[in-house]
Amino acid sequence: MIQAIDIFETTIQITPVSIARPRFFRRGEFVSTYTPQKTREFEQEIKRRVAKDFKGRLPFEFPVSVSLVFGMERPISVKRPLPSVKPDIDNLIKAILDPLNGIVFKDDALIVFIKAGKQYTETPFIYIKVERFETDEAKLQF
Repeated sequence: MIQAIDIFETTIQITPVSIARPRFFRRGEFVSTYTPQKTREFEQEIKRRVAKDFKGRLPFEFPVSVSLVFGMERPISVKRPLPSVKPDIDNLIKAILDPLNGIVFKDDALIVFIKAGKQYTETPFIYIKVERFETDEAKLQF
């Protein structure tokens, strides 16, 4: 039997941004990397808002389940009812989990289950829910 106890939940009114791949540049014989500014600024803003909501608590050190919902404005040119277009959901997830690392949970290795979705909405938002994950079964049941 799976049992989950809610431990952290917040909704952030912000337009979701997917994580961009690191950029590379060569300086002489050396190759360096940097994170694109848009990604860096988005992650800093998520970290700031989550830290404010999580203030006074220590990062969790037990297995957790993470649920994410990304509310995105529908582009005028898109007629599909579901946001089956870019940004990719895996890149949206990564852009949220990285800033939570060290604030909500000690290490993202503690995440044992993720549920995520994206939807069209008039007001952009990101819903985050982190729960203690406990099971008396050896494997997850779907």
